Amino acid sequence: MDRTNYSSRNKLFSKKYKLVLLTFLTFAFLFLLQNILLDLLLFSMNSMLVLLVLSILFIIALKSIKWIVYMLIGVISLYTIFALFIFLISL
Repeated sequence: MDRTNYSSRNKLFSKKYKLVLLTFLTFAFLFLLQNILLDLLLFSMNSMLVLLVLSILFIIALKSIKWIVYMLIGVISLYTIFALFIFLISL
């Protein structure tokens, strides 16, 4: 029984690790896609809004509700960290 319990914990950790890795890779891909679209199509929208729209469209293509939550949390937290970093540099 210990072996199955360890195996299930290991699978759960593996799923969480893959989820975090895939979230950051998706964010990086969407960030690059957003920059390309902003350069080519000359959007006048806010870059964060474009990134959120692209991420929601990408997640809808994956057909999973929980990905919307994970990506929104990831995008908002990364923009918050970036804003704090810029704020600290400006001091």
